[in-house]
Amino acid sequence: MINETLQQLVDTFIQTIVRPVVAELEKESGQPIAATVSVVEGGHVIYTANIPEGDLRGTRATGEVRLRLQERTASISIEGQAILRGLTERTGYSGFLLRGKITRNDDSLSANMTGRTNTYNVWDWRPAFRCATAEST
Repeated sequence: MINETLQQLVDTFIQTIVRPVVAELEKESGQPIAATVSVVEGGHVIYTANIPEGDLRGTRATGEVRLRLQERTASISIEGQAILRGLTERTGYSGFLLRGKITRNDDSLSANMTGRTNTYNVWDWRPAFRCATAEST
């Protein structure tokens, strides 16, 4: 994939899927969350973005969301794993897994989440999301 196209795909997925999930978690927990979103390919991070870009005040949970993209005939499938630290620690909540897809409609992109699972006490990356170029959160 061309870098500009990759950036557009990932930014669309972040704005449409990842940000709303993070916003929901912030609302439920009453805590702001700062996270890095990384695209992993072949065990290496090939693109990163941050959530949020703005200033956060107060207690902050931190983490990383790692995404894998796979090109399909008419869409891009995306799988992701998030590990978040410092968010509702007493519950053991550690992040989430998600699945989605991006489709191109004329000159625009649309993203849809097809599944999400919350994880508890899962502090290691699944094999597909492990990276040689990045440390675990």
